[in-house]
Amino acid sequence: MKQQMMVFAALACAALAPVYKIQACSICGCAASGNFLGILPQYQKHFLGIRYNYRSFQTTHPASIIPGLSGRKSREVFHSAELAARFCPGKRWQVLGILPYQILQQNIAGESNSKTGVGDGQVMAYYSLFSGEIKDQKRWRHLLQLGFGLKLATGHHTAENVQESEYNPAFQLGTGSWDKMLSLIYTASNSKFGMNSDFTVAINGTNKEHYRFGNRISGTVRAFYSLKRCKSAYLVQLGAYAEHSGTDLLKNKTQSNTGGNLVMPVVGVDRYSDHLGIGINYRMPAYDQMQGGYVKSNGRLLASVYYLF
Repeated sequence: MKQQMMVFAALACAALAPVYKIQACSICGCAASGNFLGILPQYQKHFLGIRYNYRSFQTTHPASIIPGLSGRKSREVFHSAELAARFCPGKRWQVLGILPYQILQQNIAGESNSKTGVGDGQVMAYYSLFSGEIKDQKRWRHLLQLGFGLKLATGHHTAENVQESEYNPAFQLGTGSWDKMLSLIYTASNSKFGMNSDFTVAINGTNKEHYRFGNRISGTVRAFYSLKRCKSAYLVQLGAYAEHSGTDLLKNKTQSNTGGNLVMPVVGVDRYSDHLGIGINYRMPAYDQMQGGYVKSNGRLLASVYYLF
């Protein structure tokens, strides 16, 4: 048990737990996550769906409280099955909800650590500022949506092993905080071609351990081509995702090796019919400078199935 706690401490490179002192930094791939919705099906319809989100990271540990682990690499893998739903209460309004079930896995120095359970849910309301054609551009339809909502503290978050001063703010099913979210989505399309862009700002709160993850700005710009076959439409897309995360704070003190910037090309394909939407997209880092360069993102996969009604 003592050996497992020592490995856990090295994985966490933990920040200060309440009341107790710690001497290491917070290095963990799980903190390098971002909100990514993809192109959601037919905006005027309700839907129920399931999404699968896969992320993995490679971490090089800096000077550690356990010298033998300094410079070693660990691998983090995160699986998330998400229940997603959208309800359209009016012509211009949409309400979107997502609740994930997560499996978090880490492996370092031959030792494994994992957690499973419900993660942090998200509720967003979107209002269509404009939908339709613009004068002199009647071959193109435009949709501009403004969104606002909350990231909920539904995922389990706890200061584990505080008697040994081991608190890992990143390797948790949830962040322990309620966060405000603002979003803007713009889509322009004609019968075959189109473009879609979405931008999201997450204003993070502080959890009960007095830890506050840095605010995040993320956005995606993609072009797509629509191909119709029988009663289905196929949407092939190519674009880029970018993310900027601010530094984390513990009791209003800046935490080293947190925050950073990330750019990922995006490729994907979606298939839509009257009542069914299926989609898959893949992202691979082109520029990755997260958490002081100690954490490197691998490819990310998002697959989804929606029932439209």
